[in-house]
Amino acid sequence: MVYSLNQLSAEFVAIILLLELVLAGLPAWIVFAEQLSISNCIAFTVILLGIGLASLSQSALKTVTVQ
Repeated sequence: MVYSLNQLSAEFVAIILLLELVLAGLPAWIVFAEQLSISNCIAFTVILLGIGLASLSQSALKTVTVQ
């Protein structure tokens, strides 16, 4: 995480950490046969779209100025 904060902006890293919710929900659905509601599926989609939009942003990469 420290390495990623050196390379990427804090906002982008925070958005990527939201991916943990999706990565926890999908295996629970597959392995434990958990029932995912339509609101869960919508939330997963919104999170993935947000991560996709954030990764396309020019401010996702941290600019380093050398003095």
